[in-house]
Amino acid sequence: MDHFNRPPVFKAVAALLLILVVAWPGDAPFINDEALLITSALDANAQGRPARHGLVGTVGIHYGPVPTWIYQVFLVFTRDLILISMIKNILVWSLILGFMVHLSSLLAYSRYAMLVVLLSPFLYIYNRMLWDNCFLIPLAAGVFTACVAFLNRPSLKWVVIGASLIVLQLYIHPMSAIPAAAYIAGVAVFGRSWIRIHWPRVLAVAAVSTMVLMPFVVEIPGQMAVESHRASTPVVNAIRAAGGATYFSFVHWGRIFYPEMFFDQIVVVQPLLSVLIVMTAAGLVFFVLGILHAAGDLRQTRIVRRTWSLHDKVAAIALIVIVLQTVFFVVSGQTHQPHYHVAGWPASFYFIWRFMSLRELGRVHRVLCLLYAFSMAACLFIVVNMIHIHGGNQSMAYGATLKNQIDVAARLGTRPSTALVASTVRNYQQFPHTLRLLGRLYGDTASSDSIPPDTIRVLIDYARTPRDYSGRLTVRYE
Repeated sequence: MDHFNRPPVFKAVAALLLILVVAWPGDAPFINDEALLITSALDANAQGRPARHGLVGTVGIHYGPVPTWIYQVFLVFTRDLILISMIKNILVWSLILGFMVHLSSLLAYSRYAMLVVLLSPFLYIYNRMLWDNCFLIPLAAGVFTACVAFLNRPSLKWVVIGASLIVLQLYIHPMSAIPAAAYIAGVAVFGRSWIRIHWPRVLAVAAVSTMVLMPFVVEIPGQMAVESHRASTPVVNAIRAAGGATYFSFVHWGRIFYPEMFFDQIVVVQPLLSVLIVMTAAGLVFFVLGILHAAGDLRQTRIVRRTWSLHDKVAAIALIVIVLQTVFFVVSGQTHQPHYHVAGWPASFYFIWRFMSLRELGRVHRVLCLLYAFSMAACLFIVVNMIHIHGGNQSMAYGATLKNQIDVAARLGTRPSTALVASTVRNYQQFPHTLRLLGRLYGDTASSDSIPPDTIRVLIDYARTPRDYSGRLTVRYE
């Protein structure tokens, strides 16, 4: 089995998984926020200036403009949204893998277990989207890496890198303040001896970071709505908030983005897929076992060793991230959404990775880890192909794929100016600006298909198939 530990084999496995997660960039969802961001970037470019702010959140806060600026740069070179999605996806995953490989060397954890990150269905979807929160995913990996690297060998370099990445995170979404607070507290406690010696430089980094953040922070109190979205069951939502580990299972993801996974009509595939989905729940078990293992080590440190190892420090900080997220949702009653974990996902993955990297548990442990990794890879492979074959789905959380929608927008570009456009597609009914943006970008790229000159109405509908959840769209002329 030693040949599996050779670098070429690891690189080949990583490359295959990377190809899987970046394949078919046109299959990305394109629903609401994505269109708002791209429209804002186009308008700012047309005005010859950087955007002033990003999206408006559910409680009225104007998010930072960093994601919009990134899309402005992309749009200078191309207006092909599929190409932008592909380039962004490759860059984001490359950053994540770079940070995770460095973490693997610092923590001496299994590199193969690290590749489970590439199999996360949530990270797969979020990274493909032309969204703002997706940029938090690689930044979160970077902040976590900077924190671990500092704890391993304190230096100003890691303080500057960590502070810079945290500032970028906060300019994308304020929810990233929760894990950032845990990382800062952990560095301050465990690195206090080094900080006492180098406090002038640390204070300078903190002052510069605060000055950069100030224009954004001072506007938040005046923007917040009096009433925010409150969870009907805050305790239940808080339990979910503690489970960033759900990123590494298909159980929760399938019910949100792709419920068809649970009732596909293919007789052979459905039972197999159901078994595979249940097997991916092992990630949640590994998460709990990883926490218990870390807690046992921390207890030994307090009673016997008296000296904190690197793993003890990292485990303590990761636990603080999870606890702070839970406390926030309990106290605020704010409705929990899965994407609220994009800034803190490394803390949850750390415990899964920790458990999967244990060498003293023997052959049964290795078999269970292999079965878990296999089920994750198999589920992701099936989902990627289901989305591509069906052109997405009809849910509000995913909908028709980006390429599917672009084709429709191009066909609408040749309709008679007097023809009305109607749609039975719920996403277009609720977010009509999405279709307007695609028409703005692709309305003059229509094929030679002729539209009857007497057309008075163009109807966008789903192309019904025996599996009526297909997301493929059709255009009818009336």
